[in-house]
Amino acid sequence: MAAPRVRVPKLPLTLKERSALRRAHLSRIDLVRLDPQKLMQATQGALPGKRAQELCSLAQFQQLPFIGPSIATDLLRLGLKNLMDVKKADPGALLKRLERLAGKQDPCVGDVLHSAVWNAKNPKGPERPWWEWSKQRLAKSEKPRKAAGKASKANMPVRPKRKPAG
Repeated sequence: MAAPRVRVPKLPLTLKERSALRRAHLSRIDLVRLDPQKLMQATQGALPGKRAQELCSLAQFQQLPFIGPSIATDLLRLGLKNLMDVKKADPGALLKRLERLAGKQDPCVGDVLHSAVWNAKNPKGPERPWWEWSKQRLAKSEKPRKAAGKASKANMPVRPKRKPAG
């Protein structure tokens, strides 16, 4: 069985941080599996503890399918530090907390959070993209609309058909 593919994370590195990683013979992909404490030691303190934790977290989050730098940053803002934290998280609660921090979010952000949690809990299972949750969410919201739409159409006046010009 082949090892899972490791994705090269997109990280907000400064020039000094890039240089520190190069001097330590580390690449961005190494941050996926590296402990923040070891990263701090390998860079001889050029990446302090908190920054090392941030970079390792961002790198790990981006290993989840369909998670890019933006959602990885949101997960970090929500206080999650690693994939174990994502596994334990409630996607609905994450969305509510994110909206308290950053304001109203597009409903698809909630779908991405659902996908992240599901994929973190099922790393060996088939990947479930965020749009599967979009379909479920839209199907749930369409049922009440369809029922309401039928009732309102029955009470609408019938508009006479136009006669063709000519």
